[in-house]
Amino acid sequence: MTSIDQANAVGAHELAAPTGDKSRIETLDILRGIALLGILIINMPVMGLSYDVAINPGLLGLPTDSDFWSWYIPSIFFEGTFRTIFGILFGAGVYLFLSRLEESVGAAKAKSLHLRRSMWLIVFGLVDAYLLIWIGDILFAYGLMGLFIWAFRKMSLRKLIIWILVFTSISFLLKLGNAAGSEELFNTLKDFNTRIATGEQLEGDDLKAYQKLRSDMSFQFPTADQARENIEQVRSGYIGAFNELWPISLLLQTYLFLLFGLWDSAITMLLGIALFKTGFLTGEKSQKTYLILGLIGYAVAVPIRYVVVGNFAASEFDPVILAWGNLSYDLVRVAMAIGHISIAVFLFKSAKLPLANALASVGQMALTNYLMHSVVALMLFIILGQYGNFSRLELTGLTVGIWIFQLWFSPFWLKRYRYGPAEWLWRSLTYKKKQAFKHN
Repeated sequence: MTSIDQANAVGAHELAAPTGDKSRIETLDILRGIALLGILIINMPVMGLSYDVAINPGLLGLPTDSDFWSWYIPSIFFEGTFRTIFGILFGAGVYLFLSRLEESVGAAKAKSLHLRRSMWLIVFGLVDAYLLIWIGDILFAYGLMGLFIWAFRKMSLRKLIIWILVFTSISFLLKLGNAAGSEELFNTLKDFNTRIATGEQLEGDDLKAYQKLRSDMSFQFPTADQARENIEQVRSGYIGAFNELWPISLLLQTYLFLLFGLWDSAITMLLGIALFKTGFLTGEKSQKTYLILGLIGYAVAVPIRYVVVGNFAASEFDPVILAWGNLSYDLVRVAMAIGHISIAVFLFKSAKLPLANALASVGQMALTNYLMHSVVALMLFIILGQYGNFSRLELTGLTVGIWIFQLWFSPFWLKRYRYGPAEWLWRSLTYKKKQAFKHN
């Protein structure tokens, strides 16, 4: 049965309602579960160490050996990858959601439900970013993208590929401009610092230019002292953390979203629609095909990422080196994501994927589990004041602990209830009707 047949095989009475157990596509749930757990590897250092230190492990001094390897390995195999898989699955989900509904209730009603669903996802994102104070929230951006990504769903594969290449080109040019601009900023700062080191007293326009430069660089390139001040502010409690972090969330969701996040999301979501149409995401290809595609994905991504991460480390974490290395970011993250997806589906089709049922349950409760990450981080790092107190290795251990819990909790919950709590609320708000919660 093809992916389109699977989408249309459910009765009309179910199509007008939220997806039930019988209509779920298992590979999508498994991949969503893998992405949900995997993204925490990258998110946890941002949650517990600060955005600045997570991105630049040498900001507060060179890392210990254990912290170095806790950064190095995820940077090669996971950086950007699971967010890419999420984007792919979101695009596929939009296509599947609308395809099912259009068959039963018509295009106009389907579009209305989809847009309402996207608007409520935006609300969840705002809660996550500003009440749970998670600056790395993706729900807001995905909800925003959902308001227009649906318009691409009926395009042919050829047109989808063309648009993906257009968005990738725009993303590359913006990264190129960012790298060149970053290098110019640091060169200008270096010139000022050289003058100051020789005893020159900056005055007038020079002083104003220097102060403005330091202010402009404070978010993307803070000094070690600025980073420590930020950590202390967040550690002071909920109000202090909110005051410190909400401007960052706002910047990420506005200016930086338009500059980087929009294209980042568009590339992966259109790719998700294309991959779903081919049957790649639903396990319809042969095991040999998935194995070959997985190996090709890794063959492209790993060597490039090895060089980029290695150069960044060898420079003692020079942010300009990283900015230039990020020119390959879109190619690497997509290739690595294809590698991860292909190998996961290959193992699943071979009946050798560990914890497949538990991963599928985690994926069915992805929204609940994602928000759970934010709640745990809020309680531990902000309410209990542990922000900046953990090493990267300790945060890796905490990540594994959360994985174990969610792999146990998700099947436990779904044996008793139809949906996760957040999924139930989202569905009820989308359909303007309280959904059945417990199994009959």
